[in-house]
Amino acid sequence: MISHSVSSRAFTTIAAIVAWAAVVLQFVLSTQLSMSNGKSFAEGVFIYFGFFTVLTNILVALALSCPLVGPASSIGRFFACPVVATTVAAGITVVGVAYFFLLRNVWDPQGWQLVADVMLHYITPLLFLHTGGW
Repeated sequence: MISHSVSSRAFTTIAAIVAWAAVVLQFVLSTQLSMSNGKSFAEGVFIYFGFFTVLTNILVALALSCPLVGPASSIGRFFACPVVATTVAAGITVVGVAYFFLLRNVWDPQGWQLVADVMLHYITPLLFLHTGGW
């Protein structure tokens, strides 16, 4: 369960901001790429939500944010539950490990896509695990 000390809350807040920034950046990049390839915005959204990495990073962002914003709310308590937090930790660990060992050499992201790639596959997983949210 995430500790509620001031320094821990500050770190968790930073981790949540990074996670949300990563998923928003990837959303913008994915929809722009889809539209530049002749697909509709809706198709871009559909493709974006088809990635385990995206879905897991959204779960991480929620798991970090909800207990901070509404610790007494049902969703805040849900994500603060050790079993839920551990499940999210397992999922984001799979994202980081699988990407590093299986997928990182499959493509060569550049520019903002490289930033999103590093945030989604390396930074957010490490930050979440470091928060002790699991």
